[in-house]
Amino acid sequence: MINVSTLSKLRRLVLRQDVSVREDHLDIAGSPTDPSVLKQAVQDDVGALVAGTEIDIDNLAIVLAAGPQRKRLFVVARQEQRRNANVFEASGADLVVLSGFVIAAEVLRQLRAPLLSAFLRRARDESEEWAASLLERLRTTIGDDVLESWTVKIDVSSAPTFAQSIRQGLSVSVRQLLTGAGSHEQRVRAVPLLLMRELPKDRHKLLLPDDDTPLSVGDLVLMCGSASARARMQSRLVA
Repeated sequence: MINVSTLSKLRRLVLRQDVSVREDHLDIAGSPTDPSVLKQAVQDDVGALVAGTEIDIDNLAIVLAAGPQRKRLFVVARQEQRRNANVFEASGADLVVLSGFVIAAEVLRQLRAPLLSAFLRRARDESEEWAASLLERLRTTIGDDVLESWTVKIDVSSAPTFAQSIRQGLSVSVRQLLTGAGSHEQRVRAVPLLLMRELPKDRHKLLLPDDDTPLSVGDLVLMCGSASARARMQSRLVA
């Protein structure tokens, strides 16, 4: 697994043609497939190499030209054509990104969990201690299962029992999303990441709502857990 925060700290290496020199970073003019140009660019303090042209053969040439340096670099290669999958797999790149898949993955992510982007934007403003605490909570709650994210909407179609209870003046909290309508039910192994509530003039967003956070009709709650936890929660909500 690639740690995103670690990758973001790596020095970015960009090889471009016909560039103007800027003082705040290093630009090297020349063909990115030229080994001599690549040798100038791959300095000792460079941690990653991204071959991101629009031509597959050029990207493969860049990866191969890195030669012995590949052992210490994290190498990313952009793949444009699916038919070249086997060649890219054999290239030795640490990560191969098929450009169409990147776009499709982002679209699917937005469709499946529209609050995820909002959560990630808010999370960037938090401290490293906050992030470490959240990761430990996810690890403790979910274990080694593959993480999924999904959005729960508190309304008559998605959570009819809860929506009806709230309209009758009863209190419904985040805890009940995890335990079901009855406290005797086993708790779902999931962590609420974000609650969003529509207000007359604004949207209220609450990071990591705790168990006692009250819910209102129309609330959206971003959950994170395993596929089985997602299925259990959704079956309880519509029961």
